[in-house]
Amino acid sequence: MKLPAVDKNANLTEYFVHTEDVRRATQRWAPRALDEEYSAALWDELVKRAAILYRGVDLGIVLVCPSGPRHVAKRAPVSVAIVGEPGELLMHAHGRTKHALVTFEGEPDAVALLDSAEIGH
Repeated sequence: MKLPAVDKNANLTEYFVHTEDVRRATQRWAPRALDEEYSAALWDELVKRAAILYRGVDLGIVLVCPSGPRHVAKRAPVSVAIVGEPGELLMHAHGRTKHALVTFEGEPDAVALLDSAEIGH
């Protein structure tokens, strides 16, 4: 990309997601332990893009890190909280829902709707 800051941030997200795609394309994998600075950078990029990545979901979406940060990605009368580390939330937001180590908080029908939604497209 022509703007260095945009290029750096886009590459951060793309490299993380595609590296994890390769790592998780096996039966036996484990999440990486990411340092705080890297996790914080992933969280910042997720927050910037979350509304776009969850635009096709007919629910409110709240992203929650176990360490405390929360972000309302989308508002709606019924919401689901997606809980996980920043890298795992990023994987979920990019449509890697079956390989993201996240949990859900919300009404069972809302969680089922989220599970069937197209995310990250």
